[in-house]
Amino acid sequence: REGEIPMKLEADGVLPVDETLSPLPDGAEIIALAGIGSPARFYDTLSGMGYRIVRTIEIGDHEKADIKLLMNEERDYPLVMTEKDFVKYTGCGLKNSYYVPVSAVLPENFYGELLSKVKQLSVGK
Repeated sequence: REGEIPMKLEADGVLPVDETLSPLPDGAEIIALAGIGSPARFYDTLSGMGYRIVRTIEIGDHEKADIKLLMNEERDYPLVMTEKDFVKYTGCGLKNSYYVPVSAVLPENFYGELLSKVKQLSVGK
């Protein structure tokens, strides 16, 4: 649509929820948790990073899963969640959980066009 700027999210690796936890090995079998509008994209990202998803936990967008369920699940396999979900479970006592931080990537010409528009507005004052 006119005026919209395309943006994509890029995964910045997988980080442990608890800093004392070892890094998640490449190719690990995992349980994936997604409380976002399009969980399939998150699962595709994890698969593209080389992880093998053995089970998924889908909760509604902006919902929170029962912490006891998550603690039980992470006994079998590492639990990997979105960064958005990570915020909901900080300090909940998860011991074998990880999250995927993301960065917003804008087109290369975005900042030049933005600066140009700001200058146009400044001149008009």
